[in-house]
Amino acid sequence: SLGVEIKVNSPVDDMNALLSQGFKAIYVATGTWAGAPLGVANEDAVNVLPAIEFLRDFNLSEANPVKAKKVVVIGGGSVSLDSARSALRMGAKSVEIIMLETLDFKSNDRILAQDEEVREAQEEGVIFTPSKGIARLSVKDGKVYRVTCKDCIQVREADGRFNPKFNDDDGCILYETDCDIVIAAIGQRSAADAYPKGLPLQANGRVAASTLILQTSPNGLFAGVASRT
Repeated sequence: SLGVEIKVNSPVDDMNALLSQGFKAIYVATGTWAGAPLGVANEDAVNVLPAIEFLRDFNLSEANPVKAKKVVVIGGGSVSLDSARSALRMGAKSVEIIMLETLDFKSNDRILAQDEEVREAQEEGVIFTPSKGIARLSVKDGKVYRVTCKDCIQVREADGRFNPKFNDDDGCILYETDCDIVIAAIGQRSAADAYPKGLPLQANGRVAASTLILQTSPNGLFAGVASRT
């Protein structure tokens, strides 16, 4: 044993109060428990589910919002594939993944999920629609019923920096697919309401900390990457 003491069911409400107990350093590692927004209108519709919440409920509850439903999963990472395969196992009528990335594993714009994950998902019946970005979500009676996409002609710069570019020509042909459920799986971020009082925050709601040593103000408080981005 290394002598680490683990306290469960012990929420921290005030960082300064914790420092006053004699701790010399506190590292904030709350994790990324909120889904990243899609950035399009109507993403707050009742049938648009954050992937992190969908997977949590899949493991912890008996709720099944996808049975016999046509499901669209947005995103090209491992969480997207986990969501798609889980939806199929829950009895979804069909599951389609729409993603910016390509299925060409040798491309700089390749899907982020592992090659084997992709092959296994295809064998299970997941439909992949690559090189597409979301143009709009069409809503009727408060629910998304159609996803309209535009062509993604680049995902990353030559140096690997994420910088998607789209064919926005007025005359370009858009791709459309109908759906009953949308699962948003384009990334995760830390939830601002998870931070205790006493942590300095940026304008975007993330913790303000040095990128070099991860320290915030006052001294003794440190924040992990997930809390800062």
